[in-house]
Amino acid sequence: MEIIPYESGFPIFQLYNNDLVLSKNELLTHKMIAETQKNMLHFGELTVNNLPTLYFGTHCISCDSKYIGVFSYGEKQPGLTVLTVSGIWQYKE
Repeated sequence: MEIIPYESGFPIFQLYNNDLVLSKNELLTHKMIAETQKNMLHFGELTVNNLPTLYFGTHCISCDSKYIGVFSYGEKQPGLTVLTVSGIWQYKE
């Protein structure tokens, strides 16, 4: 897998918007994301490490399993940019 800053991933909101893919509760229960601190809500109500949070889908060519990856990327403080990978989870449709 490759994560390219500002190119990889889709906004995490797309996963839990109207519970179409996953519900907020499922994401929180599996600790994929957390509720955002009130002073950081401009990044969304659910984030990883209180930074802009993205996801991507991928699959394993050898076993044909499908995976979802969740990560955050952004400036934690001036001059300190942080990439946090929350995890990679296998899923079945």
